[in-house]
Amino acid sequence: MRLRTRNNSFYSSGGWDLFYGTKSSNLPTKYKKVGEDQKYIYYYFTLGISYNVFEKLAREARYGLAAVAGNDSYVEKFWIRGEGVYELHSTWLIIGPFLFMGLEGSTCGMDPLGHYTEGDVKFRLEYAQRILNSQNKLVIVSHTPPRGVLDRAMRFGDEAIGSLALRDFLEETQKSVPLVVCGHVHRCGGMYERLGKTVVVNVSSHDDPFSRANIAWILLNEMGDVKVEMVALPSPIERVFSVESEGRWLDLLQAKVGLSKAEGTLFIEAFKKYGEKFFEDLPKLASLKFRYGFSWDNVFRFYARGISVAEQITDSVYQEILRQTRPIHRIHLKRGYAKVKRYLEKDRI
Repeated sequence: MRLRTRNNSFYSSGGWDLFYGTKSSNLPTKYKKVGEDQKYIYYYFTLGISYNVFEKLAREARYGLAAVAGNDSYVEKFWIRGEGVYELHSTWLIIGPFLFMGLEGSTCGMDPLGHYTEGDVKFRLEYAQRILNSQNKLVIVSHTPPRGVLDRAMRFGDEAIGSLALRDFLEETQKSVPLVVCGHVHRCGGMYERLGKTVVVNVSSHDDPFSRANIAWILLNEMGDVKVEMVALPSPIERVFSVESEGRWLDLLQAKVGLSKAEGTLFIEAFKKYGEKFFEDLPKLASLKFRYGFSWDNVFRFYARGISVAEQITDSVYQEILRQTRPIHRIHLKRGYAKVKRYLEKDRI
């Protein structure tokens, strides 16, 4: 048997980790279509609607829909309900030779569902191991990655925030755990690595309009062999440029993305100059804007000099841009560069 075929997928955002598979394109009309190719049609939906979208997705799936909550809001956990919908932290699944178990929240102490201890995780994993027989294998859907694997976060400094207990468990029981699907660390989203015999897939996405949404197509056969194909759906801002007419770009950038007229003009000029590469670099540029506080005006000045990450900013480039920038952006440039200096000096202190 093939547990996940080409019509099954795994998706993660900042607060959700979902496993589902579509068998047709007749999804409800209230879904917003965002793209299609020869085999798939992609839809976008939000939770602020009147019906249970998880249940509707589960009806389109061969095995239903399974999810674990992230660490941002405990209330969101109660959306994981309905026919064919499984909240994996509380209800584990057996499909063929596989036991699916979930680990919600995080062990790094971040926000409402970040209060689990490493001992909590260790207990749950050891219990799962006890109920496995020699023929079964374990698939772990964990919001948090294992320590040291796709877990380097940036929000509170460059550090590993994965679970130590999960890492220890995988190293001790590799043959029985072919796959771990995780999220939480947006910086590492859209990537997968091997830890011994276990494939770890991080499908998290940045929750902003400048970043693409990550999806992993995962093929898992009954022998435990894993094949992963990563797909990135267009970001909301990318959709504006690829779908709408040029005459509407500026208005939509203001209405849908929240940019000012001057900022929208900068984006249009960058797209015309750099093309597709601009969308690939945009998440890194957004980090310069929101992590360090540079204005978009100065972010694009850096970008014009081939700079898209903080490590590339030098004193000479900073001084050059400081002389060129308008007074209204100068104070943000000084503060942003001070933050960059502190970040770059952190490992040397």
